[in-house]
Amino acid sequence: MRVTRGALSDIFEHGNESVVMAGSNVVRLSELATFLVGGLTVSRTSDELAAMLVDQFGEPVDADARDLVERMLSQLAALEIVEIDL
Repeated sequence: MRVTRGALSDIFEHGNESVVMAGSNVVRLSELATFLVGGLTVSRTSDELAAMLVDQFGEPVDADARDLVERMLSQLAALEIVEIDL
């Protein structure tokens, strides 16, 4: 799966979190979501994003990094913050 940023019209970053405007949605992103969206300056695979997440934050406790990333990406795609190409 390849992932790119959606059509974000505005991004406001504050500390490790951010608020984005995608379509008619204004969404506050967690630190992890902010990191993932920030890593999408180019198209990336979910495996690349999972590796970046582990490098930055370490291995998740009681979860698989790739599964965690794919769940987050699905939620972000539903809000049009990212676009997923299977």
